[in-house]
Amino acid sequence: MNKLINTLIFGIIFYCSVVDTEVVQVSESDLPLFQRKVQARIVGGTRSGHNQFPYTVSIRAYNGSSTSFCGGSMISSTYILTAAHCTRGFHDFEIGLGSIVLNTPATKIFTYGGAIEHPEFNPSNLNNDIALIKVPIIPSNIPSVTLVLLPRYSQAEKSFVGAQATVSGFGRTSDTSNNVSPFMEYVTLKVIHNKECFDLYGKRIVTDNVLCAKGIDKMYNACLGDSGGPLVAKDGGIHVQIGIVSFVSSRGCAEGDPSGYTRVSKYLKWISSKTGIRIRD
Repeated sequence: MNKLINTLIFGIIFYCSVVDTEVVQVSESDLPLFQRKVQARIVGGTRSGHNQFPYTVSIRAYNGSSTSFCGGSMISSTYILTAAHCTRGFHDFEIGLGSIVLNTPATKIFTYGGAIEHPEFNPSNLNNDIALIKVPIIPSNIPSVTLVLLPRYSQAEKSFVGAQATVSGFGRTSDTSNNVSPFMEYVTLKVIHNKECFDLYGKRIVTDNVLCAKGIDKMYNACLGDSGGPLVAKDGGIHVQIGIVSFVSSRGCAEGDPSGYTRVSKYLKWISSKTGIRIRD
């Protein structure tokens, strides 16, 4: 169990190929061969249609000596929601918005003020893996750019078990791929009971602030370049973000193990206090 968790966390920290960190001390001999260069990706996904996920963004992070790639979501005209493990150690961010083609976004926004990470983010087990990036106001006249709704306060304790939920992003599409996807892809998963995650990862990793999901087939899953990206479910026919891509199994993304997501409904008050967003009742 401990070895599984260690390799999992090491793989998560290396969500981008050039990120160097010593937050978790794990030797190369502890890691499965395929896991040593693990990257974020959607496995078994489908190419997104135009404007299908207009709130999904790409995030390139810089700190002067290295870069990283993650996903995120637009929750207001001035805030991007992502995972704290995507922003830790980085100060400058390039946000790509409004396109399903990675290298031709409808617009790019640059911000140099760092990120707002949850004060209790723990990089050793990814608890409270949530962060906000403040950006210059996003133009409102781009039809391919819209906001995603957050859950209601009344859904703070909702488990969402059994819900069909969708992850979208530009991450790698297989365990053997060396590059992020040039196109946005998506995959639909099913939210499962946290006990299924307890049995695999342990309660130190899977707290009440984590949501777990898995594909109907083991070839369908999120994986790490999609880190920070949105997991959405429909509420009255409207996409609502219920999770943030956080972690996957060290066995690989196509092994049928559930993936883990920061449970957004547990952080509504924190998000509102930092952004001024009015959360629905």
